[in-house]
Amino acid sequence: GGVAAGMEEAAGVVAVQGLEDVVYLDDSGSMRGTNLVQAQALWQEMAPSLQKNPSRVVKFGTHKHVLQSRATGFPVAAISLAWNAESGSTYMWHMILEDVMQLYRPGPGRLRVFVITDGYDVDSPAPYRGMHGMDPMMKKLIS
Repeated sequence: GGVAAGMEEAAGVVAVQGLEDVVYLDDSGSMRGTNLVQAQALWQEMAPSLQKNPSRVVKFGTHKHVLQSRATGFPVAAISLAWNAESGSTYMWHMILEDVMQLYRPGPGRLRVFVITDGYDVDSPAPYRGMHGMDPMMKKLIS
């Protein structure tokens, strides 16, 4: 939700022309403590390499929250501060599938999807629920 998500909806669907990145950050309660510390360290390490391409950053728990709409260059520290493991339970694989299919269309470019999570989706419908929920998501995305 929020202003960034509203602006994205107004901007419409993106045909992937070059290299595009979308990062999904698990903000569910299970990320509290050591999991979030480790995930934040990974984010700090990978974020500089994402600054060259159009990128979106989304945190998720029970719902998705767009932290950074599609842009080239983004405020790494502000995203880190907003990622606080306070977004409820984990709705992940089905949310990612819907998000990618709603906002991106195939083109000559490549969409890279990064997910930083402690792993277990408890809120997606079958077959996207659980540790193996990524498999049907990937099949649908590449079909």
